[in-house]
Amino acid sequence: MTENANILTTPSVTPSRHQVVALAYDGLCTFEFGVAVEIFGLPRPEMGDNWYQFAVAAVDEGPLCATGGIRLMTDGGPELLAQADTIVVPGWRGVDALVPEALCAALASAHARGCRIISICSGVFRSRRRRAAQWPPGDNPLALHRGAAVPFSADPGGGGRPLRGAMLC
Repeated sequence: MTENANILTTPSVTPSRHQVVALAYDGLCTFEFGVAVEIFGLPRPEMGDNWYQFAVAAVDEGPLCATGGIRLMTDGGPELLAQADTIVVPGWRGVDALVPEALCAALASAHARGCRIISICSGVFRSRRRRAAQWPPGDNPLALHRGAAVPFSADPGGGGRPLRGAMLC
């Protein structure tokens, strides 16, 4: 038996939960937003203790009203994007609706620091970065977004991290 044995123990460290932030804006696409909430926002005890943390960030100031007249409450504003590990862009107001430059800059900054950006439906067009996108056969999303500076491809290749989006809704 060893006297005065020093046993070093490392305290149990619980890894922080992956922070997912979904954007909310006036005119929010409720179906696309609902998909994000269903996947990331519901408690999933069957997935263990380290399931996602979920928050909603308001893009616009003031009261927000989603499609169908639903009034929204959020967890904060654009400052939440700086804390996100993943940001969900659930569609956008319309194909011709401009995105505020501050939001574009916040998304670009988040992506540059390694944050994942997930878009659903028309949210895929919110950046001029290369993106991997899927859309229904026969549809031509480029016809709607001639301002997109990069080609769309299901297999973008060429290095870098493409943005991911789905145009199946």
